[in-house]
Amino acid sequence: MAIANQCENCDKYMAESGACYDTRIEPNYNGEECLRFREKGMSAPAPAMVKRSFPGLLDLYLWVVLGLGSVSKSMLLVGSLVKGQVHNWMTCCDALFKLFTIILSVYTLFAFIKRKPDAIALAKAQLIIQLALMFVITVSNLVVDFSTAILVRNVLTMAWNAFLLWYICTSDQVSACIPTENRGLMKRDVIIIVVVCATYGLCILLAAGASLLG
Repeated sequence: MAIANQCENCDKYMAESGACYDTRIEPNYNGEECLRFREKGMSAPAPAMVKRSFPGLLDLYLWVVLGLGSVSKSMLLVGSLVKGQVHNWMTCCDALFKLFTIILSVYTLFAFIKRKPDAIALAKAQLIIQLALMFVITVSNLVVDFSTAILVRNVLTMAWNAFLLWYICTSDQVSACIPTENRGLMKRDVIIIVVVCATYGLCILLAAGASLLG
């Protein structure tokens, strides 16, 4: 007979519903009736032998969007500093906020690798911030310097981020990768994200007001 935490450590166990991904019913923790182990001709392994893997789309988000995306953003940020494009208070704010988004992306990737309980909440926060930022950039493009090519690119980027956000919010497979205990953002994370985003939003409003006043 298998024990409860053996199923809970299996990558087929869906923590949100408490059901097995294969049978779609609540596991009865009986190794002889578990198709996953019966097909392999083995009894249910001890918890230490089972390791949850990341679903394919989550892997894409973690390693391409967060990992390679952070590298790309870092190179662009360094390039703008080298070229002297950061030369006034607003461009400094932009650079600091880009640095913040890079750090948040790297920390989110680290949280998933370490299976931290706040990993899913961090991913949601990262995607919401990217959506909001891209929306502001798109509106600015429409008002200040309209470009059809840039508009299409921005809309596609927002659609991709919105799809990833929906996937992370609704996928049982994603939920099964992260411990259920104490899920959600830590108070420290909430304070940092809110303060940084609110400060950057205020800077954008001040810059827009200064531009309108001439």
